[in-house]
Amino acid sequence: MFDGRYKEEYNVLNWIMTVERYLYNCNKGEAVFSSYAYTYLDKEVQVWFDHRFLSTPLPPWEEMTAAMIKRYLPQDHSSRLVRKFAGIRQVGSLMQYVDRFQNLLSALGLAGIQKSSTKCIGQFIDGLKEQEDRKTLLLKKPTTMKECYEIVTQIRGAKIARPEDPQDHGRRNRRDAKRFNRLEGKARIKAKAEGNCLECGESGHWWRQCPHLKPKAYRLEKTKRGGPRKHPKKFHSLETGTPEDQKDSPAEAEEIQEDADEVGDSTVSLYVEAESSSSQDSA
Repeated sequence: MFDGRYKEEYNVLNWIMTVERYLYNCNKGEAVFSSYAYTYLDKEVQVWFDHRFLSTPLPPWEEMTAAMIKRYLPQDHSSRLVRKFAGIRQVGSLMQYVDRFQNLLSALGLAGIQKSSTKCIGQFIDGLKEQEDRKTLLLKKPTTMKECYEIVTQIRGAKIARPEDPQDHGRRNRRDAKRFNRLEGKARIKAKAEGNCLECGESGHWWRQCPHLKPKAYRLEKTKRGGPRKHPKKFHSLETGTPEDQKDSPAEAEEIQEDADEVGDSTVSLYVEAESSSSQDSA
């Protein structure tokens, strides 16, 4: 049924071709094409047809199709198709892109616009969204559009069949489930004074067992980006003694030891060992 609407890929030209194929398959002569085709027109199009062919209610098929093309096909139809061909790009999936490209090539052929295989293949590859897909087609060197479609089907199948490592999935879940909320400033001083976790500020656990702590790999990477930890005051305390207000809480000492294990800061480890020995001697 033709309702008079126009699209670059589907329009009155497609309707004419469909009607001709159907009537030829039904062994109908061309003399009766117009009368049969009239029944496949929408009401509004039938009104136009009746007004256009008042004198000849059953015009020859060639005259009828010429009048319909003039009425329902824009004059710039060919230029529209050429612009659309030059700008076609993959938006959805690979197979959706293949369908759109095939429909566009069909519309170009109905409009009498010929494109070489080299031009079509080049435009098809340029329109692919993924660089890896474009690279695969260039390496395969297809010579026809059929080969292009077959290669794309293989690419799609490989993507669907590609297994996912369950261990990687589990690691991603654990990594994304935790957050790095190390306290700073006044909040850190308060947590240290109250003996709470230096990661979240809550009581009942040390920072190493904090449920909000990010994985070790993240903390190691962050420490590397920020450089090694330096404790100039702590070096001074080895020689002159550490005042009470500068001594580390158990949570702070545990945090320093953890950073030493992660970054390999031998200086920090030396301080921790020395301070532990000093505490035992004083005891």
